Amino acid sequence: MSETRGRILKVLNLIIDYRIKQKWNLQSIKGIVKSVNETDRTCVVTVDNFDYPGVWLQGINNLSTGFVQIPTVGSQVLMGRINDNYYIALFSKLDKVLFDVALVQFNGGSNGGMVKSSANVQNMTAIKTFCMNLMAAVATGLQAVGESSAASGSAGSSAFQSAMSGQVITFGNQENNSIKQ
Repeated sequence: MSETRGRILKVLNLIIDYRIKQKWNLQSIKGIVKSVNETDRTCVVTVDNFDYPGVWLQGINNLSTGFVQIPTVGSQVLMGRINDNYYIALFSKLDKVLFDVALVQFNGGSNGGMVKSSANVQNMTAIKTFCMNLMAAVATGLQAVGESSAASGSAGSSAFQSAMSGQVITFGNQENNSIKQ
């Protein structure tokens, strides 16, 4: 009995929703994101226990480029309407934002381009390797000098080695995973 009542309520909600939109030409509806399809750039939005499938994440359907916001499942959204098609106009929470364009510019672009993290990590690794090799060569050279002047009591080699023994070059994590390029 309650299952039949639920179905009747859904149909009545649809009829009322249709009549209200027809009479007042309302263009937006508040709902909850049930699921997201990033590939198709669509989502399913639940409004009053009724699912609206194929809601566009952009104002134009079937785009594979441009700017698109991916809403969090369970978040609130405001759907707009173009003819008989719905699209997401506002989001309460996002999982990610995709920019599929030739240029993304922040704050006027006066600081130039962002550092490419993979190239930065490669360069830092090369610098670290160079510094470690240089320190080893210097230590070896000082040790040789120290051994040849051991008769004169020179302690330069051991002083250098003790000073350098605690020196470790670390660069930490150079990659910001929040911004991809």
